[in-house]
Amino acid sequence: MPGAVENVVLEAPLYRMVPSRFPPVNLFEWATGPEFEALAALESDTNDRLLNEAGALALVPMGERIFGPGSTPVMAAFTHIGHDNRFNDATRGAYYAALTKSTAIAETRFHRQRFMSASNDPAGTVQMRCYSNRLAPKTALESLFASDFAGFFDTSTQYAASQAYAAQRRNGGAAGFYYPSVRDAGGQCVVAFRPNALTHTVQCGHYEYCWNGHEIEQVFELVSQRLS
Repeated sequence: MPGAVENVVLEAPLYRMVPSRFPPVNLFEWATGPEFEALAALESDTNDRLLNEAGALALVPMGERIFGPGSTPVMAAFTHIGHDNRFNDATRGAYYAALTKSTAIAETRFHRQRFMSASNDPAGTVQMRCYSNRLAPKTALESLFASDFAGFFDTSTQYAASQAYAAQRRNGGAAGFYYPSVRDAGGQCVVAFRPNALTHTVQCGHYEYCWNGHEIEQVFELVSQRLS
């Protein structure tokens, strides 16, 4: 088991890429905490759309939730859990981001490619939306750049050891980790274990990943142009 870790406070912006098929706005955006709870209690038994938008809200304790404009991409990472990852399993969400857009693209390119290959998807494109935010003020992350943690960052997708360590640290109160990117040499990433460890997001780009049936061969930034 790795030894003592260094705590770091990062002030740099963070970047996260998500598929554009996910709605950019939902009720996390306009309902306050108490309003949301009242709506959920009133409508959850009859409104499937509300349930789909909220996701597995019970997984996030009340004191860790955030609401308001830009909160949806953060909350969705904890309430809509598609699969396990390096520092979380399929029972608990986490918010992954990178310190540059290029690293965020490299990380998601690998995972989207892996998913599309496993699904035998035909050639096509996937549109991705980029969000930016920061760590909440005074939030410190545990740095995993020391050699003690190198075993967590091999190129395989076997995450049992890193997930177990993350669960131990999360249960001990850690806000998250600062760690080296596996898919972008020299890149830096973060994972936050709780929504309130993060600020609200702003959208900062729209991208198209081009899948040729075997790999994502190109990534383009989609730029809006005035037509008249």
